[in-house]
Amino acid sequence: MLIKDFQVRGVTNDQCKDWLLNKHYAHTIPNIIYAYGLYDQEMTLQGICCYGTPANNHNNQLGNFKMIELVRLVINEVGLKNLLSWFVNQTFKFLP
Repeated sequence: MLIKDFQVRGVTNDQCKDWLLNKHYAHTIPNIIYAYGLYDQEMTLQGICCYGTPANNHNNQLGNFKMIELVRLVINEVGLKNLLSWFVNQTFKFLP
């Protein structure tokens, strides 16, 4: 399997719930604004990347822009070098 065999799509907060509660080390669900899934060729979900508001909500504006940060990232071990970096990079294309 190669990185080009994967694709990134938007997912709902409900689709993230199991991953965040059972696979991510924090076992909590943060405030999620945008969430993306990493899918393999069989369209099996292999990872989740979530963006939300910063923990310091007193300083979450940058000029006229509301700030967001990567709040959760988790993938299954698929044995591909740089897959995690590639996944995060692909999610940037979907962010406003």
